[in-house]
Amino acid sequence: MTISLNASGTRKLDVTAEDFATIRRYNLFDGLVASHGVIDEAALERLRLTIRSLIASTEGDVRPLLNLCVNVIYHDRMKAYGLAQLIAAYRGHEEELAAQSDNIEDAAEVTETSAE
Repeated sequence: MTISLNASGTRKLDVTAEDFATIRRYNLFDGLVASHGVIDEAALERLRLTIRSLIASTEGDVRPLLNLCVNVIYHDRMKAYGLAQLIAAYRGHEEELAAQSDNIEDAAEVTETSAE
């Protein structure tokens, strides 16, 4: 998926399903945005600090976090606008996964009902 890093759309960044999976695995967006809903540079800095802390404290394979950092979070053009687009893309991705999961469950129910 491609997100825009600026309002004019001249800067873009590709985000992979693996990046979204890493965000989900570590719940990186939970509590990131304040109650007022504004995504600013402070939110981006909190995210960066959270990821650095996770890398330092996680035992085992941290390559997914490092890849997310290099490819997305610490991208030289990533600013608050890009983070807002990333969060929106992540939410859309999660909705797609939920819809796919619902479709699979519905198909399984139909198969079970047909087998009876």
